[in-house]
Amino acid sequence: GEYLITLNMPDKVVMTALNGNPLIQRGTAQWMAAVAEGQEAIYTVELMRTGAVSLKLKNIIGATVVLNGSLESVEMKDAGKGLFSADKLAPDTYTAVVKLPAGRYEYDETKWTLTETADGMTATASVTVKAGKSASLAGIPRNTVGSVSGTIRDMDGSAMQGVSVTICDENGQTAATVETDK
Repeated sequence: GEYLITLNMPDKVVMTALNGNPLIQRGTAQWMAAVAEGQEAIYTVELMRTGAVSLKLKNIIGATVVLNGSLESVEMKDAGKGLFSADKLAPDTYTAVVKLPAGRYEYDETKWTLTETADGMTATASVTVKAGKSASLAGIPRNTVGSVSGTIRDMDGSAMQGVSVTICDENGQTAATVETDK
């Protein structure tokens, strides 16, 4: 007969292969099994505990970070203040691809390769995710060459609160966005 097989995996577990065929499946996995009368069906399922990766980008607005592994590609989430993270990753060696706005960056040349692109920079590095472990990528801070300050005032000369101010570099790229507090 035909049977539906359902496998419910715990939160930090990923299925990495079914009968030797690589795949990535989280949560619930299902597949059909056809079994002739008097026969048996044997399935080999590979499960692994997941890992995590984090990356700190300082003074950078508008960056995107993607992890490319042999079985999956994952966009890292920006948790705010330049801290990017991805969890529930299958154990693998990933290439981190960071798209950065144009600018000057400090980085560890033994860990990162930076390449200029038409719309900014691309940084790449390798990171290995191990089962049940967290890995960190070396940070990439953007060099700042100064600061901008001032006060936004209304027609009566009173400082205004809640006004959004965007500062752009010489190429029109956003360098910073702030909201006035007084």
